[in-house]
Amino acid sequence: MIMEGNSEGAISSLEKGISKSFRSKAFQSESHFLLSKFYFEKRKDPVKAESEIKKAIEIFPLHKEYLDALQIYIKERIKNS
Repeated sequence: MIMEGNSEGAISSLEKGISKSFRSKAFQSESHFLLSKFYFEKRKDPVKAESEIKKAIEIFPLHKEYLDALQIYIKERIKNS
């Protein structure tokens, strides 16, 4: 769905996927990361994006890409408040 440009379908699939247990922490964190990007870029919802990226950071707290995304989402949330 992501490759087809169906962002709403991808969001729905990711939301369902993160509710299931993962064998790999990497898949789990990347799912939260992708979902945060969709919330931020497609739905323009920095609050939900921030919530999801924080879940990814809980799994891999030093992942630079996750920390950079969190900064962006927080700045946007504050700007929109």
